[in-house]
Amino acid sequence: MPPGRVGRPGVPRARYQLFPSAASEEKTLELNEGVAEYTGVSVGNRTHQAQIEAALADLAARARDDTFVRSFAYATGPAYGLLLDKYSPGWKQQLRSAPSLNDLLQSAAHMRRPRNVTAAAAERAKRYGGAALRSAEIEREKKRQEILAINQAKFIDGSVLVIPLHHMNIQFNPRSLQPLGKSGTVYPTMRISADWGVLEVQNGALMRPDWGAVTLVAPTETAGTLKGDGWILELKPNWKITPGTRSGDFTLSEPSQ
Repeated sequence: MPPGRVGRPGVPRARYQLFPSAASEEKTLELNEGVAEYTGVSVGNRTHQAQIEAALADLAARARDDTFVRSFAYATGPAYGLLLDKYSPGWKQQLRSAPSLNDLLQSAAHMRRPRNVTAAAAERAKRYGGAALRSAEIEREKKRQEILAINQAKFIDGSVLVIPLHHMNIQFNPRSLQPLGKSGTVYPTMRISADWGVLEVQNGALMRPDWGAVTLVAPTETAGTLKGDGWILELKPNWKITPGTRSGDFTLSEPSQ
């Protein structure tokens, strides 16, 4: 985008009409991961030009991602932050009360909302190859539905092991996450260390929305190191798995006090 110009805010508004909960969900992630990424770009680059180049690199890299689940803010955060530095230097003091970074920028740059956001989004789509993007998204949705069915069978309908999470450290790839509705998000790969030991996942695990528990396909080996479909669990002494509420399910139990 040319220096000194900010685009009209029709596209986000059109998306929020279709997905009303997206606004608050996106705000939460942008204030968490997005602002943190902006801080890294600002502090880690000595010149303003280098900061801009880093933000543009983030945008270009994320445009190639297969999904934006939990990852879009790593690109939008630096972009919004640098634009807000220009149009509203004191913007960080408004974070607690601002609806979103998008709203902050819209107000600071005096952007007027289009009367018909749907038409504005359609016009913008023509400029950015909307027809080709729609075709690609239709194909991606087919694949997403296939993955959704697989994850539903593995983590909801099938036998599982549920592990409660307390005092944990987690590592994962934010570019590959797969939402599973209200049940949570499937992380294709992850590593968790917690009170009970260390979990290594290479073929998917379901994280509950509140991060209070992680669900795995039921174990195939329960003697010594626990193993299942693409996961290994190294338990600390006295921790053990016990039958769950459904037949074939398991849960992790804390050592007896």
